Amino acid sequence: MLNFFTSAGNHDEETDFQVQFPANLTFVHGVGAIYDYEVPDGYNMGDKTDFSNYGETLNESAPGYNIETVRYNSYSDEIESIKVSGTSYSAPIAALTFAYLKYAAKVLNKVLNLGMNNEMIRELVDKAFKYAMEKQTRNRNT
Repeated sequence: MLNFFTSAGNHDEETDFQVQFPANLTFVHGVGAIYDYEVPDGYNMGDKTDFSNYGETLNESAPGYNIETVRYNSYSDEIESIKVSGTSYSAPIAALTFAYLKYAAKVLNKVLNLGMNNEMIRELVDKAFKYAMEKQTRNRNT
């Protein structure tokens, strides 16, 4: 079974009735953005960013504010470090978290000889991922 992750959008809109394609597909994880280590005044770590779409139909959120990355600057012909924000950066973080959990479950199953089949591993990963995302999104709908 494949898992797809997509950004929820950066319009600070409630998504309950207007989740846009492809985040509105039932097999897609629509991911919103939360504040992580760098938090502007008036917000707390784990709060929904002031730009992220939100709502009850949004299942997951991940860090999406001041994410450090690099880009090529064609004017100076150099690679430079920049900070970016948006749900487009939250979605790959959530996908990576899911992938790590899936890998860890498979390794533990093999190392500890738990006898879990693929369906049991999938169920364990889904529960662990949901738990991790709920902990990160405690204030996402405010």
